[in-house]
Amino acid sequence: SNEMKLFTTIFILINISFQQGYVQSFTLPRESTSGLRNRFPSENGCIQAKFSDLEKPVALQLSGGSNEQDTNVSKSPSIVKEMMAEFVGTFLIVQLGCGTVCSAIFKSAQVGLWQIAAVWSIAVTVAISATASISGAHLNPAITFALATARDFSWRKVLPFIVAQVAGATVAAGVNLALFSDSIAQFEASNNIIRGSIESIASASAFGEYWSVSSWGRAFFAEAFGTAMLAFVIFSLTNPKNETTA
Repeated sequence: SNEMKLFTTIFILINISFQQGYVQSFTLPRESTSGLRNRFPSENGCIQAKFSDLEKPVALQLSGGSNEQDTNVSKSPSIVKEMMAEFVGTFLIVQLGCGTVCSAIFKSAQVGLWQIAAVWSIAVTVAISATASISGAHLNPAITFALATARDFSWRKVLPFIVAQVAGATVAAGVNLALFSDSIAQFEASNNIIRGSIESIASASAFGEYWSVSSWGRAFFAEAFGTAMLAFVIFSLTNPKNETTA
């Protein structure tokens, strides 16, 4: 609805304002500021403080979920936990991303490529946010291999990570197949599609990319180029010398 679009736009603008520091101050009621009154000046019975004066937010703890210090935070996760994180992260990307493609093809739920791409971006964001603190959120065998080659990622973890990623993607594809099995059957029946024929690419495309390429060499180049661009962006954004993302 238009009201929801307006609310979403206002929320985004307020969030950007907070992130950029345009909202300079806030007020706290008298009864909740006994511990802060000596640190910040007051006016009309309310504390006046800048966000830059606070060490860190206390309402939301993004790492840990508790105000108490966790003595195990400094310990590195075990390889099993890292594999579980890679499994879950890759599962989320494939289930949500390919799931929206399934809904677009078999349910006509999305209109246009932009909506599908938007859901994919949300899926990737959710997966990275959920697993990055445990495994680094590689979520792609090519990224794991690249990090082992060009960064200090241990080679002994490469195979376990790839196994976990492939397993997560496979299970996610199975979940999508189970969820959309009836819709797939109806789609194929209404379009006279026989599985295994060239026409079945129309339904198979919900689970993978099928490009009209003239040779395997061109297909290989397309996949290599796309993966190289992904790796380039990841390496650039995570480089400690990149002041833009520091």
